[in-house]
Amino acid sequence: MKLIFTLLLLYIFYLIFKVVFRLYMIGRGMKNQNKNNYRAQKNEKKDGEVTIVDSPNKKNRSKNIGDYIDFEDVD
Repeated sequence: MKLIFTLLLLYIFYLIFKVVFRLYMIGRGMKNQNKNNYRAQKNEKKDGEVTIVDSPNKKNRSKNIGDYIDFEDVD
């Protein structure tokens, strides 16, 4: 009888833990979703607004790649 009671008690704790964990994950997901919505609203652009983004790597490139070396064939 004690074995059945112990197994029943463990099962009830398992169910409670499962429900609490799901509620925690749902609440955590809502917080992340609210943050993402705020960021999306903040980055919204008006109609007709043009934005040009230039990568900094293009400015640092050197046009001098190297010297041309003409190798001679050795027989």
